[in-house]
Amino acid sequence: AYITFNNSTTGRLRHCVIQYAGSSTGGAPKHFSLGVGAPTDVEVRHCTIEHGRGVGVLVQETATSPLLDNVTIRNVSDVAIYHQNSPLPTLRYSNLTLTNNGTNAVELPDSATVNKPVTLDSAALGGAFFLAGSIAINANQTLTITPGTTLRFKNDAYLVAAPNGRLVAEGTPSQPITFTSALTTPAPGSWAFITFNANATGRLRHCVIQYAGSST
Repeated sequence: AYITFNNSTTGRLRHCVIQYAGSSTGGAPKHFSLGVGAPTDVEVRHCTIEHGRGVGVLVQETATSPLLDNVTIRNVSDVAIYHQNSPLPTLRYSNLTLTNNGTNAVELPDSATVNKPVTLDSAALGGAFFLAGSIAINANQTLTITPGTTLRFKNDAYLVAAPNGRLVAEGTPSQPITFTSALTTPAPGSWAFITFNANATGRLRHCVIQYAGSST
């Protein structure tokens, strides 16, 4: 079925191979190989998750994501990493390799909120992208997007900075930040928009915004 951590458990996985898991959902919305609930203290280093049914890693209600360092996720049938619930946790991912999965990405909750400083960094995913529904940055919180990162938004999804929220998306000429559609064949209006409400702050530099405009 799976390996899962819940309710104040601790896990240290090093130089492990997890194969052919995912026979059960355990009540989750997707099949998975490795599951992390809340509150937990889980570190996974130098491991491989492969040939699983469903997602490679399922992250449920937790303030901090599991630490994934030098982890390879390959040949799972769904998305590599799936965040089930909002708000977005602090992401602790580095040196990941995501290959030959149903989707080589980190999927965020469909209605994600940012209620603490959060950074989205494609470099930590080995260049893979973030698959997003709508994202709301709460007051007095910051969402930072690093150079070279790509966010692919689902149909009609949007990114909004609430009053006093802050979005920092500062790419470089050689590593622009891309906001685009999740569709295989996108068209204008495939997702909604990026917007800043009263007293919100935004810093966008060297960004590409594509296929937006589905909503007014």
